[in-house]
Amino acid sequence: MKARLPSFRRDESGAATIEYVILLLPLIALVFTSFQIALAYHFALTAQKAVELGARIAAVRDPVHTGMPRENAAAPGARVGDSCALGGCAAPGGPWRCSGSDLGSADCDAAAFSAIFDEVGRIAYLLSPEDLTVTYSYAALGFAGGPFTPIVEVTIEERPFFLQFFFNLAFGSGEDSSRRLTLPAVAASAIAEDLSSTN
Repeated sequence: MKARLPSFRRDESGAATIEYVILLLPLIALVFTSFQIALAYHFALTAQKAVELGARIAAVRDPVHTGMPRENAAAPGARVGDSCALGGCAAPGGPWRCSGSDLGSADCDAAAFSAIFDEVGRIAYLLSPEDLTVTYSYAALGFAGGPFTPIVEVTIEERPFFLQFFFNLAFGSGEDSSRRLTLPAVAASAIAEDLSSTN
């Protein structure tokens, strides 16, 4: 038996098969993890393009928030026609924000929100109304007595990525939320036009 042991140690037949089996699983995990990260990057880029489109649409359509003023009120001591940038308008407060979770409230117009969500959802993958937020902010644009011209921001909130399996396979799973692969929040802004339109 002792005489056969050295010859068994020198026998290298089958070594390539063993090396192949040892390296195959990490290689598969690496390939699929790279694919998953590339897909998550693609999802994030399309979400960015979607909010840019959403901001342009929200800038020219009727406002989603019904409590937002329709015209700039003159500041004390100012006259109608004075520039808001030079202090001619009273700051109306704000920001005015609506998301999919706010649609039941009286402040959010469901039809106006749905028009923006439908366009953004055509581009962004796996989007739910709760992930989308439309915010209007006062920007001291226009003049006293003129139409209120806010800055419109459309945001898609951070959300979990649906392909978690291969990421967990490569980096380990756990209850730790820092190991969860999420799509980043993205936002885009536009300066609104006259929001008194009927489209």
